[in-house]
Amino acid sequence: MKRFASPFKRYRGTVEALSPVHIGATDPLPACRYAFDGGKGAVLKERHLYRQHRQGIKIQEIMTRPSELHAVDDEDIFYPLHLAPAATRLNKEAYPFIRDPFGRPYIPGSSLKGMFRQALLFSAVLIDEKLHSTLRSQMGELLEKMGRANRDNIKDIRRQDWRRANSLEKLFRNGRDPDPKNDLLRGLRISDAVPAGDETLALEAIDVFTAKGEAMVPLSPNNPPLFRETLQKGQRFVFDIALDEAFLKTCETDGRTIRLRTATDLLLALQDQAGLVADLEKAFLETHSLSSLWDETYAADDGESAVARLGWGCGWTGHSLFPLLAYGPEMEETPRSPRSRRLVVDDRGRPRSMLGWARLKIEEA
Repeated sequence: MKRFASPFKRYRGTVEALSPVHIGATDPLPACRYAFDGGKGAVLKERHLYRQHRQGIKIQEIMTRPSELHAVDDEDIFYPLHLAPAATRLNKEAYPFIRDPFGRPYIPGSSLKGMFRQALLFSAVLIDEKLHSTLRSQMGELLEKMGRANRDNIKDIRRQDWRRANSLEKLFRNGRDPDPKNDLLRGLRISDAVPAGDETLALEAIDVFTAKGEAMVPLSPNNPPLFRETLQKGQRFVFDIALDEAFLKTCETDGRTIRLRTATDLLLALQDQAGLVADLEKAFLETHSLSSLWDETYAADDGESAVARLGWGCGWTGHSLFPLLAYGPEMEETPRSPRSRRLVVDDRGRPRSMLGWARLKIEEA
């Protein structure tokens, strides 16, 4: 039987972690679901906890401390973890990486599609001076608040403004009929990303640091760090991309501000965003005595791949238009805001690494 021609152009994508990356599940796990032994760790099945309770251990004691891995039966291990030295301080809860029902980590296709969507928007605003000026004018009040973010105005900054969101959404849609069914990214399909090799992630300790003069200091020095399961540097995940070429071709002439034709457009958009963000982040670290955290791979451009910010911990700089509208490529200054960063720490609470940097490569399937 003759097969029908597919309207989709198919590609294979690869995500490689350049720093720890955390894509979160919804709820944290209590410390008792973890077990440690030296540099090794594991997340335990719930039946191990029931067994401890039946042995007479008080539930309050079970809930507040990890188990000893050498005392755990292999059948009670849900999945293994590499253990950063600082993670041994876990005494309350940790946030797992998103996983399937069998304990295997993955990166949701929706997270990857959202990353591409943000990059396409960022690139369009970067290139179009008129659009840049319009958005900067429309968001002037918000940008001013973000430039002096504090505990008093943070709720106003984070409050969803549907009118602003709708105006940005329309940039992806038919200028004559801005209906969601005409959204440009209807022509982009992305699968979940699954491990290409070793799927053993790490448990890292993370703290929030804020700028104080020329230094970065813990925002809440008396509080314990945050514990998150993360990809390790060098780990790779693979995913599938399908572009509906026929649909995307019809989008070229109907008044859309944003364009998408091939997978190359996705990489170029990521490169546009990463170039500006990397310059700002590098300048921020150098100004606040943390230049040792900067890795030149965060800014490397080999023409065949692109650096991106992905997951939790990237903040306004990595996940919004703020760096472009507040500073822009022509402004050679260190960003004043946001003043805080989530950073991976060592066992003495000192910043050890940034979060959320990854490299993407796209090849024809």
